[in-house]
Amino acid sequence: MNYFNFKNKNVVIVGGSGKFGQHIVEIFKNKNANISVISRKKIFYKSRKIKNYQINLENINSIKKLPNKINKKIDVLINCSINRGGNILEKYKIDFLSENILLNSFQTKMKKNSSIILLSSIYGENIPKLDIYTEKDIIPDAYYVHLKSGYKNLCKYYAKIFEKKKIRVNSIAFGGMKSKKMSQFFYKNYIKLTTAKRMMLKKDLELPILFLSSNFSEYVNGSTLVVDGGFSCR
Repeated sequence: MNYFNFKNKNVVIVGGSGKFGQHIVEIFKNKNANISVISRKKIFYKSRKIKNYQINLENINSIKKLPNKINKKIDVLINCSINRGGNILEKYKIDFLSENILLNSFQTKMKKNSSIILLSSIYGENIPKLDIYTEKDIIPDAYYVHLKSGYKNLCKYYAKIFEKKKIRVNSIAFGGMKSKKMSQFFYKNYIKLTTAKRMMLKKDLELPILFLSSNFSEYVNGSTLVVDGGFSCR
């Protein structure tokens, strides 16, 4: 039985060219949804049901104009973008403004009983375990931890703001997914800290994303779902 029916539902994925973003696009592609991918890079998907909008997600004016590019009412909005470069104070300013402008701009495009999902991280729940990193690994800085931990209250804030519009706002704090760039030292020590004894797989993305995107989560609002294989238990 197909519990999650997204056929012809309109899904917008901001930051859809990144590792997580591409996996999420694939999830909704397999569910036959109409997908709008918004990203810094231009990615060509072999599907007439996927449209790509290439914009600078660090430009406030570009973000303000985004909703006008999408001419359909939105069922699901997922933001998995993050600003990785530049001066840390400038990143704070850009991300604070862009996150709020993004949510406020798109609210007029959201359908009643629609869902907004912010992609967070386990480092929004716990401080990083720095002793498992090497110089080769991308070590999470204070900016990243501060940004992701802020999602918990940001979801609660907008869940209340959008209450009358019947728009749910939740976040998912995901664990780490293996990549070619990470060191073996990090990989081995990371999985030791999980109760699942492995890193996250693509299949671990699917059910949390589909659940919060669907009406099965109609009683879930302003919450953060932790999906980390037990990493945050340690």
